[in-house]
Amino acid sequence: MFCSESIIVNVLLFVVGLVLLLKGSDWFVEGASSIARKLKVSELIIGLTMVSMGTSLPELATNVYASFNHESSIAMGNIVGSNITNVLLILGAGVCMVKTITIPKPLFKRDGMIMFGTTLLLCIMAFTGDTIWRFEGIILLVVFSIYMYFLVKTDNLSMQEEESS
Repeated sequence: MFCSESIIVNVLLFVVGLVLLLKGSDWFVEGASSIARKLKVSELIIGLTMVSMGTSLPELATNVYASFNHESSIAMGNIVGSNITNVLLILGAGVCMVKTITIPKPLFKRDGMIMFGTTLLLCIMAFTGDTIWRFEGIILLVVFSIYMYFLVKTDNLSMQEEESS
């Protein structure tokens, strides 16, 4: 759609898109933090919900487009590649820049195990027949919804505990 036969035009479009993406993500994180403070929602919950979903919207758009064009390899590669990039590149670069990132044990146990479990679920779905069916997609959406509900519920409980102490 937005491509040309000229490599220079394609590189220019890529650079412009990258600059817009970087600036947009900066505004998005600032806005999400502001919303968290105004609604008295912890920034952790905003990061685990709004920011993570917002940064995943381009991947969702790519996967929807790829699915409609019967390019399931692109969709699957996008999902797996994005997760690997987020965990290894983004976390690794973040730690290198600030020297240390403290992860509270309860957060690691809860979210780390959920991440491991959902990755395992995806692997099981992918390896049992080389196809992920609509029903399995519904299962993944239900698991996501339960996780979001659980996050908000546990955040509300921890906020109430902080206010009462």
